[in-house]
Amino acid sequence: MDLPRQPAAGLVPLARSWNQPPPITALAGCKAAAYQKETRDFPLVAEAEAMSVKIAATEESPLVNPCFTVRNWGHQGPELNFDPRMDLE
Repeated sequence: MDLPRQPAAGLVPLARSWNQPPPITALAGCKAAAYQKETRDFPLVAEAEAMSVKIAATEESPLVNPCFTVRNWGHQGPELNFDPRMDLE
């Protein structure tokens, strides 16, 4: 594996994202499973063309370069929309 060339402290969020991944919740159009450490992805199963999930990232469980594996997506190309707002509740 080729890790970025930066000081070790700069890799802490990446390591945390793998070792303490944030929880994912399916909101609409899919089923979501917890982060898979073996494959380093968030597996989803599509149940509709449009899907929505919420990932509750924190400083302790950050989201860094996420990978999503989507089964049953169909034949249309993907379109990803990302809303970086933090839920501060």
